[in-house]
Amino acid sequence: VKAHKLSDVLHAIEFNETIKKKTQAIRDAKSKDEKTRLKMDLTALFVSTASPSRLLEDNDSHTGWLMIDVDKFGGEDNPDKTLEEGIAIVEDLMKDYAYVIGYFVSPSGNGLKVLTAIEPDVNTHVLSFVAMRDLFDAHGLHVDGSCKNFKRACFISHDPNVSRTLTEPLKAWTGERIKPAKMKE
Repeated sequence: VKAHKLSDVLHAIEFNETIKKKTQAIRDAKSKDEKTRLKMDLTALFVSTASPSRLLEDNDSHTGWLMIDVDKFGGEDNPDKTLEEGIAIVEDLMKDYAYVIGYFVSPSGNGLKVLTAIEPDVNTHVLSFVAMRDLFDAHGLHVDGSCKNFKRACFISHDPNVSRTLTEPLKAWTGERIKPAKMKE
């Protein structure tokens, strides 16, 4: 596990030829098993923590970021939406909510990884996820529930538009974060 600046990761998503070739191989794969096998060769990063371990530790800290996965447009997760429709909804969310920062296209080419800002608190991570999930649901997008995992790894993929869709919006981010959902009894 190595630490990287987010700006360096975003630059690699846009320009790294190895990531580009690996992403294209995944998108060209014929079977789900082959796609999964190829995906395991991509670089993955922890977005919500700077910890080098997947195990929970007492000294874990939170970055204040949550990567939301909106997957399978036209498939089981978002069957009534195309990728283009999903992008339009996310771009509207970015305009309306400063804590929905930006996105890149997922390794499959049929989903989005959406960077969002939440409270930098390990203890409220799940409630922050619930608040973000509810926001996306209210706008017709189903979110992958495994995003609630504080130490979830996010596979990066090539996206030639990431400067426009995530790098620049991140530079313009105002610092606003979504409030965690209220605990339900």
